[in-house]
Amino acid sequence: MSQKPTISVVISVYNAEPYLDRCLKSVLSQTYQPIDVIVIDDGSRGSCKKIVSRFNKVQYIRHPYNRGLFAARLTGVKAATGQYIAFVDADDYVESEMCEALILQLEKEHADVAQCGAFLAFEDGRKTRDWWYRVSNFCISGDAVCQVQLAQNKLFYIWNKLYRRELFKKIPEKYYLLDHITMHEDILFSALLFVNVRKMVSNKDPYYHYVYRENAETKAIEADKVIRQMQSSAKVCDMCTEIMHDNHVTDQCALDVPALRGRLAKLYYSNKIRKIADPLEMARVIKEFKRLFNESAVSAMADIQSTSIFRKIYNLLLPPFSTQRYKLKQLLRIFIGYRN
Repeated sequence: MSQKPTISVVISVYNAEPYLDRCLKSVLSQTYQPIDVIVIDDGSRGSCKKIVSRFNKVQYIRHPYNRGLFAARLTGVKAATGQYIAFVDADDYVESEMCEALILQLEKEHADVAQCGAFLAFEDGRKTRDWWYRVSNFCISGDAVCQVQLAQNKLFYIWNKLYRRELFKKIPEKYYLLDHITMHEDILFSALLFVNVRKMVSNKDPYYHYVYRENAETKAIEADKVIRQMQSSAKVCDMCTEIMHDNHVTDQCALDVPALRGRLAKLYYSNKIRKIADPLEMARVIKEFKRLFNESAVSAMADIQSTSIFRKIYNLLLPPFSTQRYKLKQLLRIFIGYRN
């Protein structure tokens, strides 16, 4: 009887210690074994090492400073011993059947990647099958993989998937040395991995719990932090253009980077820049915003300002985080593709 392949699960931690215990318990309770668990402490200020020490057979690696989620994940990849690799964020958790369900489908179809659906979970224990985290059952190969995962410019989640280890061997070494990719790292990961994926299988069942932390939305917005985030996102866009070119990806299959840059510009202006309280700080951020995003920045500002009256009425009638607002967003997403 041949030995079952090992799955390595990489958990990256940066100041998420309050959630790490739950995350580790969910990963270690997988019905599939053997599991190789690696925790990457990305320069956290908390008690990450102490929490990990309570669990057997968990490898702990610490970065001397905060290198960013992209670098932390690749540190985990280098330390992994399994034939398959999965990623779980420290503040999320998974169903006990996740690894078993994904590896069975992946091996049955001889695919490079398997994915599952996800719950949108809340800190009070509520969870929902949010439209944005739903996937369908499918098995695709060849150009269809990049067309679905890259060209459609929609879902770039890394955490709801299981990957063959060989995919990471094809990532150029220079990407393993990158620091400070702190925003939209999943997009960069997707670009690097899916240009080499030849077959992918999808399972609509939700095995992953993506935890929405409301307090993260209500913190004061710091100008310097927004600038660093924008710089990271612009760098991701530039590198994605390079990856598409270097791998000779056709236009029909390639990630539409100009469209992506425009989408990110709208998100930054709407969700961050316009909420900076100090006018001088906002002006400083807008200057950097225009430098990084060029025409996309100008277009984003014009589009969002033209809809500001509607948004004020919308916020007045439907306060943020209200049940009525959530239900309306679901309907808008279904019928007109609304995203905000």
